[in-house]
Formats: sequence, structure tokens, C-alpha cells
Amino acid sequence: SIASREPLPPPLPEPKYSFHKRVMPPNLTAVSSPSGKRMFLEALQGGNAECYFPLAEQFMNQSDPAFCGVTTLCMVLNAMSVDPGVRWRGGWRWYGDDSVVLANCCLDMERVRRAGICVEEFVSLGRCQGARIVPKRPVAADNVDATEGADGAKGPATTTEGRYTLDQFRDDVRFMVRNPPPYVAEEEDHPPDEYGDPPPPPPPGRGRPP
Repeated sequence: SIASREPLPPPLPEPKYSFHKRVMPPNLTAVSSPSGKRMFLEALQGGNAECYFPLAEQFMNQSDPAFCGVTTLCMVLNAMSVDPGVRWRGGWRWYGDDSVVLANCCLDMERVRRAGICVEEFVSLGRCQGARIVPKRPVAADNVDATEGADGAKGPATTTEGRYTLDQFRDDVRFMVRNPPPYVAEEEDHPPDEYGDPPPPPPPGRGRPP
């Protein structure tokens, strides 16, 4: 791994204050809200929630703020009934926590705790566990071309190798939610300091002290 040859990132700064949860952005819908329940029921009745159950059966919270990628991988591997080949607790061979994935791989747990993992490392970790993973990245705006047919009409967009359009991503999601496995895992673009920098403190008189 390239990361294993790089210097260990500095420790995350100690937060100056604590916080409990975060306010959900207005453009998102809580699944437990009336609207969320209605949307879930519509998806279930339409056959578009088949992936929910095998993943929900294996749900686990990440043990560290930067372990989102590793914990996601654990959930997917358990949902696919992948045998880790090593004991977790007692006689159980199971992805019971992040350490089972990281124990026999070239990524140091402290490095992951400080910096998380990138897409390439997610792919490498999954393949080390025997999973077949196809990494897909979005097409940059300057790499999307419209082809022109003999009649002058614009045809479908073309992509560079290993790059996929938004429509192709949506097709993958539609197939996955109805026919799991496979599963789709996507990476969010976190700011560099998000794992160690909480949101602004509450106004005076609200919230709890550190």
C-alpha cells in the first residue's frame, strides 16, 4: 500500500468542546419521520428496498469517527456472508468490528484512525477479504462528449475508461436495491479536518459543557 510507506499523519487535535448529535440538513429526510416512513413503504412496495434487509441485519456503528469506510466494508462483507477465516470472539468467525478487517492487512489501525481510508484502500481491503470490487469514479465535466450521428442529432455521452456518468451510477443503484448482492458503497468528500473539528458550540445557555 502507498499509504503504509508514507509518514504517519499527525494526531488529530483535541476538540475544544463537545457536542451531541447534529442537526439534519433541511434537504435530507429522516427515515423515522412520517415522510421517511412513507418513502420507505413506497420503496418496499415497489420492490426497491430489497437491499435494506440484509444490510440492516448487519448494521454496526463505527467505533471511531474516521472508520466510516472500514465499518461500511464490515457491514457489506457480513451481508454477503463472507467468511473472514479468522476468529472474532470465542469460536465465531465474523466481521464483528473493524479490527477483523485491519488485522491481516497492510493498513495500520492508527493511520486509519487519524486519516480514514480512500477509495483505493477500500478496494484493497475488500479484495484482501476475497470480495470482488469494481471501483468506479465519476466522469469529469471535460471528459464527457456528446457523439453526433449521421443526422446531426446528439447521441449518448461517452466516458473515459474507468469513469462513469451520473446515469450509469443511478442504473447501478437501481439494480442493487432490487437485486442484492451486489452492493454500492460511495465515498463522501470530507474536509481534511472534519474528523477532529466539531461544529460551532451552541449559543450561551444551551447545550452541555465539555
